[in-house]
Amino acid sequence: MNKRVVRFPETGLDADSVLSQITGLKSKDVTWKDGRMFGYIYHPGGRESKAIEQAYRLFCHENALNPSLFSSLRKMENETVAMVADLLHAGEDWAGNMTSGGSESIIMAVKTGRDRAHKTRPEILSPEMIAPLSTHPAFSKACHLTGVQAKYAPLSPDKRVDVSEVEKLITGNTVMLSASAPCFPYGVIDPVKELAGRTIRFTHNARHQVGSTNRRSLGCTENLRSRRLPEDGCKGYEFNPTTEGRHRIPAGTKGYWQSGDERLLLLL
Repeated sequence: MNKRVVRFPETGLDADSVLSQITGLKSKDVTWKDGRMFGYIYHPGGRESKAIEQAYRLFCHENALNPSLFSSLRKMENETVAMVADLLHAGEDWAGNMTSGGSESIIMAVKTGRDRAHKTRPEILSPEMIAPLSTHPAFSKACHLTGVQAKYAPLSPDKRVDVSEVEKLITGNTVMLSASAPCFPYGVIDPVKELAGRTIRFTHNARHQVGSTNRRSLGCTENLRSRRLPEDGCKGYEFNPTTEGRHRIPAGTKGYWQSGDERLLLLL
């Protein structure tokens, strides 16, 4: 970040001046409509984009903090969460909420794992999460904010997380595992099914050695685009046979890559 000194102005600018200045700034940005960017922009098309802009203008001043005042926002959030729950096969007993973006979704997922561990495994005073070296950086921020220690597993030559290395890092304090489908640096999908099956069995053994017999559950955070991935475990096809208990599935609608950047989080 440029740390040059910018003084707070003594007087404000009129709307025309503000718009003129930001239009000039925007002219120096990359012209992504030329199709020469690998990601970052998620343009749905001209017609759809106009509809999104119109919807935004309708609600840009409303505040979802108080749904009793803005029942329209509550209705749209509830219906959106319900549709995502149906998409991800949540069953009958589910709950959810919308967040402001991918980082907040990851933070909420890690917080959920930490809180669940506090409730079901109170003997753990220093909860740990294991993640690939290629995991989304928001997991590091989430661990810092929630007091969870992050432990990073090396990658295999194919740039996917090495499951055997993950197993070596599992201890009685492990409450979460992270994987990517795909990851940001290399665009490859971690071996999610193998990771879920092998590590959950390994974790059960590790807990047994420290006298813990709590039930296990598994959840994941994902980008909705990953529903197109053949190895997508968030929809219940890959994970359910290997675990029991509850599932926590935060889902987002964007990532760093057009092709994905989805994150999976296993709550143990």
